[in-house]
Amino acid sequence: MAGLLSGLDKYDQLGLLSKVVLGLPWYGYAFPCSSPSPGGGCHTDETFSGAWAHTFDDAVRLENGATTAGAYTPAKDARFFSYTQNGQLYQMYYDDAVTLAPKYGLVKSKGLRGTAFWYAGCATTSTQQGVAMWQAIEGIKQL
Repeated sequence: MAGLLSGLDKYDQLGLLSKVVLGLPWYGYAFPCSSPSPGGGCHTDETFSGAWAHTFDDAVRLENGATTAGAYTPAKDARFFSYTQNGQLYQMYYDDAVTLAPKYGLVKSKGLRGTAFWYAGCATTSTQQGVAMWQAIEGIKQL
């Protein structure tokens, strides 16, 4: 969140904060692991070389069969977990309703124009997590 806040501060210094529409992801990226780390995680180079984009629903499905339990990482301000596919270990990072809530809160606290997300079809109401993603939007309507 530090990087996001720093970027918003720059817009504020330019007097443009009220024109900002905060774009947020409803998808995740899986990075191939270069080597395993203790606890079932892994080391990645995070260069997007060989990285895969996954919809929110795909991330939830993959997390349910993950090699490691999902967790939150403050460094990335996102959820993450490791999984194996076709013999390759991957580390997935994605946002969910919990990690997005404070970001949605910035719309009001910073006086932003609004928020947008890419893309709405990534989170269906077929899972509890997908329902939570849509419910998190309800808070924005009240801003």
